[in-house]
Amino acid sequence: MAWLSLTEWKTLQGVTGTENDAQVTALLPLTEQAIEDWIGRKIEAADYVEDYDGYGTTEIVLRNRPVTEFGPVIQSPNRTFGEDPMDTSVLSMDPDSGVLSIDTGGGGYDPFLFGSPADAIFHPGKRTVRVEYTAGYLAANIPGDLKLLLAEVVSARLNSSGSEGIKSETLGSYSYTLGDSLDSLSPTSKATLDAWRDRSNLR
Repeated sequence: MAWLSLTEWKTLQGVTGTENDAQVTALLPLTEQAIEDWIGRKIEAADYVEDYDGYGTTEIVLRNRPVTEFGPVIQSPNRTFGEDPMDTSVLSMDPDSGVLSIDTGGGGYDPFLFGSPADAIFHPGKRTVRVEYTAGYLAANIPGDLKLLLAEVVSARLNSSGSEGIKSETLGSYSYTLGDSLDSLSPTSKATLDAWRDRSNLR
């Protein structure tokens, strides 16, 4: 579901005419995608099954946030993922940061929770930790700064005479990505992009 409807966009931008309705309707979801690509994370709520590297620590950071549910979590050194899931009672999640932690009860090894000290970490290895989780915002709860950003980027596209601020445009399929030059955006929108990008788990 889109962050903004056509009606909401027109209200925010003070538009009453209908001559650009078709183009705005096409641009809204594609601009959302362009913003998500730029900041490196998905915004709307969705279910994920993702594999992460283990670094021999008690924490990993999930790619999408806020996290509303998680589990099962499986460690698989051979990447078969046939092992039993980890006991969720020893796992904790910070929803906003997406940090998944193994709780060792105050920083020490607890033999009643773990078979050996080595089990109290995410084992070193490439893509050996599989996490199933739900993350993102419901359409009704999309943050207001992102809605305002979306409205302005769409307006900038409509008002530009060429490709300023937008690149990789294909009019036939209405697909594009945000350009490297964002001079047409207000300082507030630039700050919003930077803020969301800065707190993303970019790869």
